Amino acid sequence: MCIIVAKKKGVKMPSDEIIKNCWDVNDDGAGIAWVEGGVVKAKKGFMKFKNYKNFIKRLARRIDLDNTDIVMHFRITSVGETLPKMTHPFRVDTTDDKRRTLLNMEGQMFVFHNGTISGVKKFEKTYSDTFAFTKGILQPMYNINKKFHTDKRFLDIIETVINGDKLAFITKEGIELVGDYVEEDGVFYSNYSFEDWSRYYSSYRSYSYYDYKPNRSYFTVPTTEEYLEAVERVSLELQSIYCDYSIEKIEAFDRDYGEDIDIIRDWESTNPDSDDNILLSCELEALGVC
Repeated sequence: MCIIVAKKKGVKMPSDEIIKNCWDVNDDGAGIAWVEGGVVKAKKGFMKFKNYKNFIKRLARRIDLDNTDIVMHFRITSVGETLPKMTHPFRVDTTDDKRRTLLNMEGQMFVFHNGTISGVKKFEKTYSDTFAFTKGILQPMYNINKKFHTDKRFLDIIETVINGDKLAFITKEGIELVGDYVEEDGVFYSNYSFEDWSRYYSSYRSYSYYDYKPNRSYFTVPTTEEYLEAVERVSLELQSIYCDYSIEKIEAFDRDYGEDIDIIRDWESTNPDSDDNILLSCELEALGVC
């Protein structure tokens, strides 16, 4: 089952180890939403943990994570395909299906879901139950009342449909949770998969499907050689994007070259005065690759 991690403003971010635990048990993709500049921003489609943790590290350089409302989601596919656009969150305040599933978004309300919803109209097999639920139920509710997620009349309907599942809504006003969550150090988790289960299964660590490294540092700075190699690969792809620009090409570029993009941003932010720094991250930002 997926896990939602909800951290309200003024609460310390979960540790790197907890975030890694969440990924290890729910590794079909991740997403995150936060409040910044009076709007909610979201980034999803992370299919590798390295890309996810590097993004959080970059975000921490820009804003104070501990003093920001943040919701994270780690997915296990139940309905729909294992695709970047089917990771969470989904944007509620739009009727445009494409804008609901973009990998980089800004909006007024986003939703995260933990569980499987059976009583909603299905779309083609690519789309998840949460997508269908957002499109068919939550978005029409938003059109009626932009604060429906705090209105008991709407919540009674929602809780009937999700039948024990958990939801997390994030708006610029904050986070609203639906369902029973586990609270640990002020952070709310939709289940217990944030815990280190390795202590119960230590005898199985040698198997290929289980490779827990509790002392590993996940936040490393790339070398100059890695940076220059990433620049070469990304620069070539950027040329084709400029020749034929589209949102689809940008999203494919963000997905396929995510690791290189992370290397470029991490290196440039830590080596601002180096002669090798070509400031490519500024160009990427201008293209809308967050």
